[in-house]
Amino acid sequence: MVEAYAYLIREVLQLDGCANWLEPLGEMVRWMATDELKQMEAGVELFLVLFQDAGNSQLYRLAPSMLPKLFHMFAQPELSEQFRERLLILVLLVIRTFSGYDGTQDTIVAECFADSYDTWMSLFVSGLQVSITIHTNMKRYFLKSLTLIFRDMLRYSGRSLQGSLLPVWEFCYRVCPLYLWTTVFGYSMSCYETRTEKRDQPLNGPTPRSLLDYQYLSEDGDENYENDVDALAHQVL
Repeated sequence: MVEAYAYLIREVLQLDGCANWLEPLGEMVRWMATDELKQMEAGVELFLVLFQDAGNSQLYRLAPSMLPKLFHMFAQPELSEQFRERLLILVLLVIRTFSGYDGTQDTIVAECFADSYDTWMSLFVSGLQVSITIHTNMKRYFLKSLTLIFRDMLRYSGRSLQGSLLPVWEFCYRVCPLYLWTTVFGYSMSCYETRTEKRDQPLNGPTPRSLLDYQYLSEDGDENYENDVDALAHQVL
């Protein structure tokens, strides 16, 4: 039901323009930023649909208030990993609305990221430094966000490049043996740390969570991964 309403709202924004609806959309952002889980889920689903529409260039004006609230939501301990993945996709879509202004209208980038850049960057980098065998799909979205920031926002992100480069390279280095263990040799990731398991557990089919990419990130729609580590290694490359 929420998704249906979201598509209706998106059609209205396409016809009428986003600028006339910024105040109601801001109210929706404040409504989403709550400790009530069902309300958070509904808000995230709504904005995932709205931010898919890159043609609404004025949506970046929601970013200054939206990104800090999304970080607060992400930090809630009771959230499931699947919901955190959806939050990370939404963060990625929000950043895309203003990343292209880097180098041409730097004030827009600064306004959008001023209150949340350091916290999100700290999360992205620190999230890559935990055990390589956990949260593999979330790590892929961390990498997607870092790729977007360092690729499209060279000027703004330059101040944090030095502190981020070494942890990211270390993570990429650790992915290689994990990829060999799970995808090439077919061993279960659960015993990767001890390297003791024999090849007695078949790999799963395509991970259902890759459907998130197909639904919200159009450039990943044709990818078909054998497992989460396969997808993660592809993103590293």
